[in-house]
Amino acid sequence: MLTVLATAFPFLFPYTAPPSTNFWPLMMAWLCGWGIFAVGGIRSQCARGKTAAPSTAPDVRVELVPLLAVGLLLAALLASAIGLLQYFDAAAGWEPWIHASRPGQAMGNLRQRNQQATLLSMGVWALLWTVAQTQLYVQAQAEGRAAPGVGMALHGGGRPWPLWLVGMLTAWALALLAVGSAATASRTGLAQWLVVVVLLWAWRVSVGRLALGLALAGLAMYAAAAWLLPDLLLQWTGFRAEGLFARFGDAPGCTSRRVLWSNVLYLIAQKPWLGWGWGELDFAHYST
Repeated sequence: MLTVLATAFPFLFPYTAPPSTNFWPLMMAWLCGWGIFAVGGIRSQCARGKTAAPSTAPDVRVELVPLLAVGLLLAALLASAIGLLQYFDAAAGWEPWIHASRPGQAMGNLRQRNQQATLLSMGVWALLWTVAQTQLYVQAQAEGRAAPGVGMALHGGGRPWPLWLVGMLTAWALALLAVGSAATASRTGLAQWLVVVVLLWAWRVSVGRLALGLALAGLAMYAAAAWLLPDLLLQWTGFRAEGLFARFGDAPGCTSRRVLWSNVLYLIAQKPWLGWGWGELDFAHYST
């Protein structure tokens, strides 16, 4: 449980303070990372101490991977809920636990739409990976053969949940992640969803077709939500926000990726060997 919470908490940490708004979130991320490393080391030593031969000791990495996946999924689900509260202007009463945002801006506590979309995409991958491991585990149990080590770690040590309950929770989690991703209106997030579908199609033999089917269903929900959310926001709050599909048109000023990339290429050509210095490319870009 500590590993799950330590994995999720850095993505949800809301506190920032000047002069560097990233200092405390980075400190918390490093603290949680070292905590996970320490817990893994302690569990590894304890596992080796309980066995006579080190070669027969259980692999702690096999036990750690499902915990990291669950922690990442937990962070993504909570971040998606936070982003939807921000999107519909319902986060005002949750300060300081939820970062302030304008209506129509789903940024989560990461405070940036592309980072929020990337977190939710990682949550989608963690969810589909868990589904694939569950499918392999159930098939192995039905055929009477040994289940994969990760599947055993994911499902061992407790009474198994009914499959109908697992299916319902999976559907709700996928829907929440898809709608939350659409609320970010991030083109990076859309690209990541497409990459997930392509990878699952390429690995459909090894991971199973269920994960691929869920990914396609999630992509359909993502597209529908991206189409409907701006209209719902306008009807419910009176605010008009730029949707995902509108962002594929021409954007004004420095928000256009075409302008950004051309400016960056121009700046690279100015100092191709030594560059502009650490953290100076932003200044050079916005001052030209």
